Amino acid sequence: MTAVGSRYRVVAALRQVGDPYRLRLPVTFYRHQVSQDFQMTLSRREDSLSFLLDFQPEELVIDEDYEVFRKLTPEEDPVTFERLFASGPALKVLPPVPSQIFAAVAEAFRGQGISLEVAGSGEMDRIAPNPLLGCF
Repeated sequence: MTAVGSRYRVVAALRQVGDPYRLRLPVTFYRHQVSQDFQMTLSRREDSLSFLLDFQPEELVIDEDYEVFRKLTPEEDPVTFERLFASGPALKVLPPVPSQIFAAVAEAFRGQGISLEVAGSGEMDRIAPNPLLGCF
């Protein structure tokens, strides 16, 4: 950071991992209750960005509202069968089809080593809440 009269110049280098994409990146500088926002365009593996601010910043936040395409954290990933099976030995479901049809589906899962409990109509309240539970 360099003082330029009554303003401040901040230079930052940002690097993209993997093949570089052309993308717009929101950048915000903060000092106490004051902020200054910028929209920067990145297009190379490494870009040097220069900002001229009206105040001496205390904090730099990049993509504060998660607007840029990024790899999701495990908590943000949509539930998939793979995650359901990896989370524990049991999968509990309420079948929307006649029980004899669902029994064949359940048996196919059991054949893959997956413990599957089938709840009957009106039994969903006895199944323990599970954030990975899918009701079919």
